[in-house]
Amino acid sequence: MKLKSLVAAAIVLASANAHANLSERDMKLQARYTDRVLKCARKAVDQKRGGLFSIELASKYLTKAQEIKGDVKGLKALYKACNDERLDLDRQKDVTWGELQAEVENTVTDNKAVQSILKTFTHPYVKCNLAGANVNVGVGIAIGVGMKVASCKATNGKRFFGIAPETEFGIGGGFHALVGSNSFGYFLHDAYYRDNNVQRFNSNVMITAGIGPAGAGEFEGDDEGFGLGIGLMFTGRTGINFKIIPRTNDFDALRAALLK
Repeated sequence: MKLKSLVAAAIVLASANAHANLSERDMKLQARYTDRVLKCARKAVDQKRGGLFSIELASKYLTKAQEIKGDVKGLKALYKACNDERLDLDRQKDVTWGELQAEVENTVTDNKAVQSILKTFTHPYVKCNLAGANVNVGVGIAIGVGMKVASCKATNGKRFFGIAPETEFGIGGGFHALVGSNSFGYFLHDAYYRDNNVQRFNSNVMITAGIGPAGAGEFEGDDEGFGLGIGLMFTGRTGINFKIIPRTNDFDALRAALLK
């Protein structure tokens, strides 16, 4: 037992020294291929490749990436092996996210970093910053148009923009313009959001006179913004679900946790 402990310590020390001796170029390559392994592992879980086995597959490649973190060529080969194995497995849509989350909890591993990443893959949280503008005009019948744009980042490394046009109809008279901002968050795999349905609309009562702060409860809470106008309008807001525009992944936090 003592000999095994010494061997394990020597392997860890050698890995640490190799990591410390990497050139700047190799450090960048290490980050690149580690990110690709993270992406492959996440895809295996997102696509439910092999059903519950996707957790085992992701765990295997994340653990291996951690073990060989100083070996750039090894990480590159590991990424290819991960993709090959992932694509050899069928998707199993009948497996629920709850079952995958339970599988992570039931996975016996002493590697807390890997288990934490797997939890993030099965239950990612998205944080979005929202900005938008609305213009309403009423002469008996009130109508309005607007646009919302959100910049979102998930704890599993995904990033995307969301764009949603919207319209308003109601009664009243006057003119109202609002430029607002907001932030909101949600769990990506919750049933309510599985179709990117991230908008919740309420009826609005807009009373604006002159220039000053104005708000309208309309998107996961109240907007904070600046309004300009005069009049009284009662409107209901409807819109198209967010159009998701993917951005490059940001694995910085996950990579740091895996390689530390």
